[in-house]
Amino acid sequence: MSYFSDITFVTYGQAKDSVLRARNRFFEGYYGLQFLYGGTLTGHVDDNPQETVSHPAAFITFPGVSWNYESPEGTCRDQIWLCFKGPRVERYLKTGLMNEPVDEKMTRLIIDE
Repeated sequence: MSYFSDITFVTYGQAKDSVLRARNRFFEGYYGLQFLYGGTLTGHVDDNPQETVSHPAAFITFPGVSWNYESPEGTCRDQIWLCFKGPRVERYLKTGLMNEPVDEKMTRLIIDE
């Protein structure tokens, strides 16, 4: 069995000096590790209050909710993402390596203040 046979990488990428907006973005059927390595990002999940994070920061996007995020007006950000699905992800959730969303917030995983 191949090491990666139980995980599928859906998409990945890098956006340098990005001003792109995600509006009502749904990650149906997969999760994503979003890493902000430059700039600031504001956003919210569904109708929850807006949150703001500055680099370095990371958060996991998950299915079943509407994601909205962007760089604050007049600024840009540097972001890398890796999206994935499969049985291994289910094991990550079960064992606590990744947390199930509790309150549908853009929970920060890494913040270096």
